[in-house]
Amino acid sequence: MGTPRKKDPIKYCNHCGDLLVRKRYNRVLEDYSRFLNRKYCDKICFGAASLKEDAQIGSYRKRTKKDRKDACEQCSGKKFLGVHHKDRNPKNNDPANLETLCNSCHMKEHWRAGDIPKSKKTKNFSCKICGEPAKYLDMCEKHYSRFRIYGDPLKTKRRINGVFQIVTMHHEMIGTRINQIKGINL
Repeated sequence: MGTPRKKDPIKYCNHCGDLLVRKRYNRVLEDYSRFLNRKYCDKICFGAASLKEDAQIGSYRKRTKKDRKDACEQCSGKKFLGVHHKDRNPKNNDPANLETLCNSCHMKEHWRAGDIPKSKKTKNFSCKICGEPAKYLDMCEKHYSRFRIYGDPLKTKRRINGVFQIVTMHHEMIGTRINQIKGINL
């Protein structure tokens, strides 16, 4: 003879509020410990409760795929299609706000709006500190490497009284140093 069945605690679904009862799978009653851990009455309630109000941008993009059409709305192209938000808000997935565009038309749309520069020539690519040609983050290679190593593009290692120390270069010192290099005396 088996052990008597334990009395089920009274539990309610966290999403819909219905009373939770132990389910039967192939005429076998749901395990008691699994029932105690269950918070939702079925997969539908679990899925609805899992949708977050402040989801990541990637999940908003996945939600827009269902509204994507078969062809680009501007050029009728059928390859490399994506969804464009007319108001530039990825959280606004209202069908009136969405437009199906191919990659080419999508880039052109953002170029017209000024979101993306058309080429590197349109943007000033000089170091914001010394004016040399910029490589990364509007900094030349020297200032970018200082930023990576010390966390500040103005910090550098100097020998002071025979000991290397990390010091912060000030704008006046940088200007004087550049003028010394160029041979200008002030």
